[in-house]
Amino acid sequence: KAKLEHQQTDFNKKSKDSNDETDRMKVNLETAVQKIDQLEAAIRKKDRDHFDKVTFFNAQIGNNRTIISQLQQKFQKEKESRLQEVAALHEELNNKNQRLSLAQSDLNKKKMESNEDEAKLQSDVAILKTTVFQLQSALVEKEREMDNVISDKEDEVRRLRKKLDEHFIPHRGEVQGNEPSRSLEHSLNEKI
Repeated sequence: KAKLEHQQTDFNKKSKDSNDETDRMKVNLETAVQKIDQLEAAIRKKDRDHFDKVTFFNAQIGNNRTIISQLQQKFQKEKESRLQEVAALHEELNNKNQRLSLAQSDLNKKKMESNEDEAKLQSDVAILKTTVFQLQSALVEKEREMDNVISDKEDEVRRLRKKLDEHFIPHRGEVQGNEPSRSLEHSLNEKI
């Protein structure tokens, strides 16, 4: 009886440990899935931001080109009578070209940074997907172990019942004075 209780206690402890490990694995899996979702949302936001910036800079470039075209037309019309004004406008034009070049340079720089960030995020997503796959595999393995433990428990209970049937039940009538009113299941539970 003590050995059976000890085995039952060991089984309960192993079952609890296995359940705790399964719960931890599920929590880790949920955390990894949430992180992947957050990273994917960050990539989508980065793409939208990048598209907005490109659109904004393209509009600025178009506006600057329009301004340049207007200034050049004005320069042609007033070339002879306003040489000094034309020189000032020419200087302003050069400044705007410099700003345009700086804006284009900044755009290219930001585009490169955005590409690097996107590559890093994609790398992180790949790593997280690998981690999720590993966690899922470990979870499946733990579930398989749990099924094996449950199966072993059921086999052990059957074995112990059979042993009780063989060693205790046939002699019960001699010890207790043949009490036919008790069921076999009640007697077996009493012995366990």
